[in-house]
Amino acid sequence: MILKEEKFNIVSETERLVMRPLREEDYKQWLEGFHNKLPSQNKYDDDKTDMSEWTQEAFNDVVQKHQELAIKDEVYVFSLFRKGYVKVYC
Repeated sequence: MILKEEKFNIVSETERLVMRPLREEDYKQWLEGFHNKLPSQNKYDDDKTDMSEWTQEAFNDVVQKHQELAIKDEVYVFSLFRKGYVKVYC
C-alpha cells in the first residue's frame, strides 16, 4: 500500500508535550535526537545507534509503514515531542 497523505493522525497535547505519529517533516529533529543521545549510563540503556544509513528516504519509509500498520488496525506507533522539538525515547 502506498500512501500519498497521512491518514492516521491522532494528536494528544499537554502544556509541554505532544503525542502523535511521526511525520516526514520530523526527520531533521528525529535524527538530531539520536546524534545527541548520551552513551549508555546503566546496563539497561542501549548503546549509541549508528545513524549513518538513516536518510530522509529511509525515515519516510518508516513513517509510511507506521501509517500502513495503523490503517490496517494492527499497530499504532506514537512519538512524544516536547513542544518545539522532538525527544527520542528508545
